[in-house]
Amino acid sequence: MNKIVFIALALFTGLTNAAIAATSLSTNGSWQTANGDLSSLLGQSAPATWSYDTDLASATLYSSYALPSTGTVSTYVSSNYVLSGTAAPTLFDGSQFALSILDNTIANLDAFNTDIVTSMVNKGLNPDITGDAILFTTSTLFPVSEFTESFSLSGLMMFDKDFFTGPISTLPSADILLDNALFIYASLSHEINFEETGFASYIQTPSAVPVPAALWMFAPALLGFLGLRRKVNTQA
Repeated sequence: MNKIVFIALALFTGLTNAAIAATSLSTNGSWQTANGDLSSLLGQSAPATWSYDTDLASATLYSSYALPSTGTVSTYVSSNYVLSGTAAPTLFDGSQFALSILDNTIANLDAFNTDIVTSMVNKGLNPDITGDAILFTTSTLFPVSEFTESFSLSGLMMFDKDFFTGPISTLPSADILLDNALFIYASLSHEINFEETGFASYIQTPSAVPVPAALWMFAPALLGFLGLRRKVNTQA
């Protein structure tokens, strides 16, 4: 009897751990900017579900290096990192993605593209202050005889400094990410022969900025200081 109980508990524990390890982050914004050959996407819904395991031991560390701000970025890949539920173009459904953790990053120093920096400023966040971030990225490449075509999709979530602390072995669940995100930025780009021909993006602030985020806030006089806009055929 005790042996049966032990086996049952072991099975239950295994199932529980599996349930805890798997999580799906779903976002559903609408493209707020769209230009070039992606201009038809303006105003259209842009849902995406990024499914991943919270245990980084199940992933492969693809790269890790220091940022200009002296922070670090670590990128992980895994067959368990799968994207689904996207709208047009739906070619990303079922594709794998890379997940990057940016610990102690400063947007203005770490080569964030101008569209991200401007979006941060417009939402009252200071791109010169240290924070943490997580980045989901995927891309597709279609080499054909006449040209090379690619689409890239990314989702960036910004957090207060020390959201990630110490050696990171476990990723937060989707609920925790959404509850603590100060800022969500998504972008879609289209390139032909490695030249950008279309770009779309949207931003969200999921909830009221929490008190610890006060250091991220700009003085009102500085809002709109970086009035740059990304243009077609320019690189990030």
